[in-house]
Amino acid sequence: MLAKGFLGQLSNWVSEQTAKDEAVMEKATERFGLRKLLENVSEPGKTLGLFSEWLVFDYKQSIFDNRTGLEFFTEQNPLHLPKEEIEAYTDMRSFEVGQFEVRKVETGKGVVLLSFASDKEYFVHDVNASLSLRENQTVWTRIAPIGGLYHCVGSLFFIMPMRVKAGMREVIAGWKKNSYDAKAVAFFATDSPNREPTETPSYEESLQNFKNALGKCGMTGFFSIPTFTKWVSDEKKYGRDFTPHALDSLIPDSVAFKDVAELVRVSAEFTNNIPRKSLKGKTPNEAIRERKAGEVGDWETDIFSKEKYFKVLEKANEYMAQGEFEKSYNAFEQVIKDLLKDKLPFFHTFRVYANAAVCCFHKGDEMLGEALLDASLRINPLYDFGMHQKERYVHDPTHEEEFTSFPKKDQKMIQGLRDDMRKTGKRMYQHRVFSKYEKLLQELGVSLAYKAKTVPDLYSFNKDGNPMKKAKIGRNESCLCGSGKKFKKCCGR
Repeated sequence: MLAKGFLGQLSNWVSEQTAKDEAVMEKATERFGLRKLLENVSEPGKTLGLFSEWLVFDYKQSIFDNRTGLEFFTEQNPLHLPKEEIEAYTDMRSFEVGQFEVRKVETGKGVVLLSFASDKEYFVHDVNASLSLRENQTVWTRIAPIGGLYHCVGSLFFIMPMRVKAGMREVIAGWKKNSYDAKAVAFFATDSPNREPTETPSYEESLQNFKNALGKCGMTGFFSIPTFTKWVSDEKKYGRDFTPHALDSLIPDSVAFKDVAELVRVSAEFTNNIPRKSLKGKTPNEAIRERKAGEVGDWETDIFSKEKYFKVLEKANEYMAQGEFEKSYNAFEQVIKDLLKDKLPFFHTFRVYANAAVCCFHKGDEMLGEALLDASLRINPLYDFGMHQKERYVHDPTHEEEFTSFPKKDQKMIQGLRDDMRKTGKRMYQHRVFSKYEKLLQELGVSLAYKAKTVPDLYSFNKDGNPMKKAKIGRNESCLCGSGKKFKKCCGR
């Protein structure tokens, strides 16, 4: 076991060096977001402990020659410690920090942890952890091999309010090593002000917190509270995992990590205040309070991975950039098939529809393309890229001029043909998976009206019409898309 005061000696030295210069400490607290975090906790000691840990292991400072406190301490030995002690501190530089699953508890000895990042198991010698943790919990902590034995070298074992499923583990494994550090977890480790840690928020409090978090993420109008409540309460129809998965899938990609973390936390609190049919009308919070001693129950929130959808979208965009519009359309269609199979709403849906429409225009399926654009704008009427493509391909002024150039006696016939083409496009759309998925969104009560500003990538083309490289173009030059308009009035709008 680690000697008493072993970790504290290092932490105190790093903190003292940082605090010597007021400007240095101010910069560190600002980078960590310490003041804001302390405003929202009932246990400031937990947050301060994470801040001290971050200073030691994660934060590179100019006072330490752009190294972490631990790196500088082990290389310079400022306290003139014996060689064996410095070697023990040096072992700590091989730490791993992030999320782990508790695989086994050996009371009075330690715990077996499975790392989601490396997929390796470690026996961690920690008596306190063996008395407080239970199997299958997801925890955040920092471990390191000291003298060949793994110990917890951070400030705490923080129990994460979620169970991490296989898809999310794939995502975590792809993160940069040790990227989920003390600063990242601090937003999860905070709790609401003026409340004891063991006290659960009331329905009214948790509802208001949930509404506030939705507002910060720009998601207030995506679904109603009655709709969300229906998802949660009817577990037979929607399944226990549907609601957290749907919420996660609908978060816009521009939302800051801290706001996502807050939304996950307060949504779990709110869902635990909603009665369930499976609990005979009780809420999970009520069921937990009534649970008999020793009875096992878990009402934590699952999270999952959207990676499989994004991988296909990346492929679709690659095909599109290469001018392979048939392959690109098929990839966009595959994303919708996967989402329909999973019965899951997805924030990027309106982008998928609009880009699939552009593929159709390029490969000669104008009628289906027009129907897909209409669907894209039904799903999100505020989508600027969809509106721009509608104007370019459907309401292009040059097409209107061509239409009016026909003799008046022929214009009615041509208009009839045009109407027939639109009806044909709608019929084609009804037989595509896109139509079925749009109906699913309506059935789920999901609206994706969101002001999404898009700046499309532009490519220069060779003689064969295949894109060569991203292009830079002046506002008054002809647009590279081939519309014949100036760039500022077309893709540069």
